[in-house]
Amino acid sequence: TVRLAATNEVATYSNGSLANLRIINAKRSPQAVVYVKLKFGINVPYQKVKTFGDVIENFVKDRPREWLKLAAFRATVVQADLGYIEYVAVLQHMESWQNIGDVLQSQANVASFCLEVSKKMEMRFTAPPMPVDLSITNNINDKIDDIPLSAARAHERVPSDILGVGIDEQKLEKIRSLFATPEPVSKSKKKK
Repeated sequence: TVRLAATNEVATYSNGSLANLRIINAKRSPQAVVYVKLKFGINVPYQKVKTFGDVIENFVKDRPREWLKLAAFRATVVQADLGYIEYVAVLQHMESWQNIGDVLQSQANVASFCLEVSKKMEMRFTAPPMPVDLSITNNINDKIDDIPLSAARAHERVPSDILGVGIDEQKLEKIRSLFATPEPVSKSKKKK
């Protein structure tokens, strides 16, 4: 029998459906371990990173009823080409995972604290702007020649965002004809 804590719903599972699963008792599990991921620019000196780790450790020590310890603070990903190093702070909470609300709130507090400290220490990583590829405008006229003009394929519309600079009037007319509404057949033409 399982009880969903948020809604207090009760469900029963057969033993066969549970055979391949890992089952834990959240109340009896050890203190929760949470991770806070951080990105610092590759140009941040290592001494600043060590100081940052010490600040987090002091934050944890100042809250003994909330945190057991800062288990680790280490680099996990080095992306020299992208200009950042990703670090992770591993913290052990006093509560078990059964009290997930308290654990997640504490994790959010640490993440916010880390953000503020990184701002004050000028360590925040700001991603460089991504380049914009405008190559579609170079060969748009070649693509327009491939547009079918038959009425049977009129439902295959050309996206309006490809219309831009560099399209001559004849090709523009081809595109407009795809979006033209068919003329209604008059009653006099139907009788013939």
